[in-house]
Amino acid sequence: MIYPWLVGGDFNVILTPEEKIRGLAYPTEVEDFACCINSCELVNLRFNGSPFTWWNGRADEECIFKRLDRILVNNLSLGEMGNLKLDIIARSGSDHASMLLTCVGQAPPIYKPFRFLKFWT
Repeated sequence: MIYPWLVGGDFNVILTPEEKIRGLAYPTEVEDFACCINSCELVNLRFNGSPFTWWNGRADEECIFKRLDRILVNNLSLGEMGNLKLDIIARSGSDHASMLLTCVGQAPPIYKPFRFLKFWT
């Protein structure tokens, strides 16, 4: 049986060249990471905020930004968990940005059958 699930955190690798500004060439680990995501049938959760979650703390030409942190979900969790919202929060005291995941799910309806009890009469 397949269950809804998600996995998130610092994966320390980017998926596409657009997820990086400056630094060394496109890393080879990208293919392994993409293959793992596809074999687990996971998708990136859409997010609000900066597309870059890591900064090397340097300025000017030595400055590097990357998207290393993300939350991945399977398709079942998108339907079962309701509306998942991911916000990337500005960095504060760390080289990584914080992520806030909000689940605005819909509670399943509770059906209670009507029962007439004799003592009511």
